[in-house]
Amino acid sequence: MLSSYLKYHIFRHLPILEAHSVAEKCNIFKFRYQIYHQEYKMVENCYEHEKQILEEDIDHHLQTIHAYSRSKEEISSACRIHYSKLETLNPALKEKYFIADIALSNDQAVAFVERLTVSKNNRGKYLLIGHLVHGARKLCRDLNTFFCFATCAPSLLVHYMKLGYRPYSSSILQFDDRIEIPIAVLPDLKFLKAMRSPLYYLMSKYCDKATLDKYYNYAPEILDSYLTHNVSIDNLDKSEYLNHKKSFFYNLRKETANFLIKNSFFLSIKKGSLLFDEKEHHQTQFIVLSGTLEVSKRKVGLLKLHSGDIIGEFGSYHDNYARCVSITALTDCRVLVLSRSISKKLFQFDKTLYSNYMQSYLKSIALREKKLMYKIITLHH
Repeated sequence: MLSSYLKYHIFRHLPILEAHSVAEKCNIFKFRYQIYHQEYKMVENCYEHEKQILEEDIDHHLQTIHAYSRSKEEISSACRIHYSKLETLNPALKEKYFIADIALSNDQAVAFVERLTVSKNNRGKYLLIGHLVHGARKLCRDLNTFFCFATCAPSLLVHYMKLGYRPYSSSILQFDDRIEIPIAVLPDLKFLKAMRSPLYYLMSKYCDKATLDKYYNYAPEILDSYLTHNVSIDNLDKSEYLNHKKSFFYNLRKETANFLIKNSFFLSIKKGSLLFDEKEHHQTQFIVLSGTLEVSKRKVGLLKLHSGDIIGEFGSYHDNYARCVSITALTDCRVLVLSRSISKKLFQFDKTLYSNYMQSYLKSIALREKKLMYKIITLHH
């Protein structure tokens, strides 16, 4: 476990500060407003537009930690950690994070990592890892807290899992303009070791043996419902997408489909859920494996997507891409989540498979454009 040990000791030295004064906290609230409202245009109920801050009641709780970093005297990242005993936890938080899905005693301490934001010019510079290591170190060493909850966009799940966060529930958080996956750092040494997480060292050093034994290899069936490393095209239910012979997935070679599956993860969506909304900044692609979704613009339905269709692909070719349509599940659905870099990986792996991928992609785009034009013509007659 030398790699995990080294990761921890490298990232714990990143300059993450804690805010104690009113002025420091106010600067964090202004920084949040810049990211959430001015940059990402996200829907939030707690904006104060006159002051240009994003502030919540929990920000002033005695058991709330505000961490941040600076670059040239400006805040470059910020994060909020709230911790509490389960028995005194706000019921709304229990419901939001599906705490009941984990077997926890009432005297168990839990924490929540929220409002983790990084400025545009500092993304990709390890600040996210720095915040998570700083927070985990304080929680494990000083506060005897080994269960830390958060949420993430589907596009970021793989990155968070490498850090030690994992899905623990089959439920998905539905916001007004997006869905997010509930994730947590648990005292599951098998998972942390497999991910080579920098948090493995902290958990193994400070967590008691009884808790480590209880949560070792915790709920593997939840992980299996997301992970694809043991799945191939032969394991998928083909009955639905084989009925759509012009779809993206139908026209892929078996080898191409298997590459996409191995380098992605599954996501299950309930009927009525919003996969993403107009103006949401998103760079993830999705392949529909089962179910039906609707594409809409300003709440007007444009077309339906079925098994085998690809959606969200334009975000892969634009930085900071804002969605121009909304996608809603008309039935319970299962999708394959593709990273932005999947086509580049495929090109480097096998150019023949990449060619098959692009041919199928262009065919599906042309078919969707044909359907959309027909819809527009029909609406105007």
